[in-house]
Amino acid sequence: MSSSLTYSTTAAADLILYAKATIDAAIYNCAAVAGENIASASVSDDSVVSGDSVTFTAQLNEGYPFDGWYSDSSYTTLVSTANPYTTTITSDTILYAKAIKISYSVRVGIAEHGTATVSANTAHYGDRVTFTFTPEDNTWELYGWYSDEGFTQLVSESNP
Repeated sequence: MSSSLTYSTTAAADLILYAKATIDAAIYNCAAVAGENIASASVSDDSVVSGDSVTFTAQLNEGYPFDGWYSDSSYTTLVSTANPYTTTITSDTILYAKAIKISYSVRVGIAEHGTATVSANTAHYGDRVTFTFTPEDNTWELYGWYSDEGFTQLVSESNP
């Protein structure tokens, strides 16, 4: 029909016209990828006009703090540590979300009348560790595991 902004015709019958517009700008695709230790990742809009903003959001697994948004799947080029992260789009954009495991130092203090050991010196969130008390002889048995040196905060009476 016509590509001008106005269109004129002579009415000779019932007439319905529908206007379709296009934009003279680049359209870019956006995607968020749930990477290491991430439950899910999303982007507010997967197709945007150049210069528009989008927001990348990662849902974290419990016990895993957010590390960042990366521009590559090998997590070498950090883009942002913000979550959610909003940015202006000027090209096709795929960002990879990554979280890190929380590591804990695990140790035992001095044991009275025996030795105490733990199955691991480092554990990650959710890992299971076992504490074992070995008495110095048969006259002693474990009274309990405590979280303080003054033996006032009982944690468990089990052995191991």
